[in-house]
Formats: sequence, structure tokens, C-alpha cells
Amino acid sequence: MMATTGHLKGVAQVGPLRLAGLPAWLLWRAYYLLRMPTLGRKLRIGVEWTWGMFFAADITHLRFTRTHEADGAPAGSALVGAVLPPQPVQRAAQEG
Repeated sequence: MMATTGHLKGVAQVGPLRLAGLPAWLLWRAYYLLRMPTLGRKLRIGVEWTWGMFFAADITHLRFTRTHEADGAPAGSALVGAVLPPQPVQRAAQEG
């Protein structure tokens, strides 16, 4: 049984062996990486974890979406996201 209790802290019990603190946290992370299905994922997660240990999380992350994603319109629409200018009103010429 293993659990993390915070940044760089954890608890683990593997058979009669009980761990706490950094060793338990490292054991939990190693087990988690071993359970990932592909080498690519293992590497990506390992790099992200390593990056996170040295640099604080960026809380100013902005998410940009394309207009068709925000409107829910299909991406192939010709007028998706287009803002058309107002058309002038044509009035019939008055004679006389």
C-alpha cells in the first residue's frame, strides 16, 4: 500500500517494510512510472515531474481556442468565426 501526502512526502508499506517521507514518495513515483503502458509516456511523465521539482507551476496559463471550437460549429464551415459588416438598407427611389 502506498500514498503521497504532499510534495516530496509519502507513506508506503510493502510487506513488513514501512517507509515514510521522501523514500516512500520516490517508491510511489517509480511504481507509477512502471505502470505506464508505453516508453514515450514514461519519458514524458518523468520529464514533467523533473521539471516540476525545479520550477513552480505557471498559474497564468491561458487557453486559446479557435472560434469554431468555441461556437461549436463544424471546422469546415465557410463563415465560421466571420464577422460580417452590416449591409446598407436599400430603399426604393421615390419618384415625383
